[in-house]
Amino acid sequence: MGGLRVHLEGYRAIAKADIALAELTVLTGVNASGKSTLARLFHHVVEFNRNFEAFASLAAIMAEGFPAIRAFGELTDSIGVDKRGFASITMPLLHRCSGADIKCAQEAVETLASNEDFLQRVNKDSRIVEAFNRTAKTEVRNAEEIVSLLREKLATAQDRLATYLRREGNAYPFWMRVAPDNWREPQRLQVWDGDTPIFDTNNLEASIPEIYSPKRSIYIRQELGAFPSVYEQGIRMDGEVRVLEFGGARYPLKEPLGWMPTEVAFMDGHFEAPPNKDSVGWGEWRYVRKDGATFRYADCAEGIKALAPLQVLDSYGLLDSNTLLILDEPEVHLHPQWIVKCAEALVNLVAERRVRVLVASHSPYMIQALQRFAAQALGKGQFRFYLAEEAQGVPFGYTYRDLGEKIGPIFKTFNVALNRIASYDASGEA
Repeated sequence: MGGLRVHLEGYRAIAKADIALAELTVLTGVNASGKSTLARLFHHVVEFNRNFEAFASLAAIMAEGFPAIRAFGELTDSIGVDKRGFASITMPLLHRCSGADIKCAQEAVETLASNEDFLQRVNKDSRIVEAFNRTAKTEVRNAEEIVSLLREKLATAQDRLATYLRREGNAYPFWMRVAPDNWREPQRLQVWDGDTPIFDTNNLEASIPEIYSPKRSIYIRQELGAFPSVYEQGIRMDGEVRVLEFGGARYPLKEPLGWMPTEVAFMDGHFEAPPNKDSVGWGEWRYVRKDGATFRYADCAEGIKALAPLQVLDSYGLLDSNTLLILDEPEVHLHPQWIVKCAEALVNLVAERRVRVLVASHSPYMIQALQRFAAQALGKGQFRFYLAEEAQGVPFGYTYRDLGEKIGPIFKTFNVALNRIASYDASGEA
């Protein structure tokens, strides 16, 4: 696998983080310190790669006109034109790029084309046109030709977008979706695969390199309550291909539905799909206990529900060397005994299946168990811990410190809570 690394600044609770994935990577810190933000961002980065060719096709649309549009922005700034006009052209193209957005940008260009003040101010100073040409790498001679160039670039983008949408559907290139759930954009986001740069918000013109690894990301997050849509996910037929719908993604399945699960986890039983069904909702899966008793998924204990995705995903061969498995607080609903067993199962996935695993946790049981099992089963440098710490001068902001294989600093943060309990006497008074 490639060494996927993300550098992030100014993103929700994260003031700064530089996270390099090891075979096993653990993120830890207090609540609301950005662990889930990083977990979901890595998921987003890898899932983008699953549709690389389609995204790269649409990205080329923007690369076509970006130099001219950036030069136009510098031009309007240099002659004091109202920046709202520039924003109406650039913002839709750089952030959404729908047909309606391109049309809006075209209308903004036409408005400037009829603005005599704008045309005169550009034509009066040849240095403005020269500066535009240097940035846009063109050879226009006056304001009228600048407007004509922008018309041409937008028309080309419109044609290519229409062709793309007919072929690939309504998808967007990576930098237009760097923020899951419509979060605001980061101040800086850089992505590498080893030493190869993948993406940089400071250099949107850079070409996207070849497809990197891992090939798929599976994100498992334990919610406080299961929504109806969760139960509707499951096995579906997409034409003649059986797919697993899980976590908002669709994964093709190579094995038939009746393939017996492999117990990668540690429960007192296993999950089975109802027989003779091509399509099975998640809520229809059955938990078969070792004594033969059978329960619907919806009727199972929360701890068993929490482990169901791990076992079902494994039963269909999706936990392999092509997978980044992301677990956001997997210890939720689990007894300490099962937390330890879960940690052991995750380390075994790394050691035996070569699955890349990313865990976000603040459980002392989970963190210590992962460290102990990883030290026994994995080689030096194959596992790494990151600790969120309060960023100086940034209210409610956190930086992530690379601890390597050490967990001592993590337990110092746990001791803060224990010391607070110890500061109270038996009556509950400080």
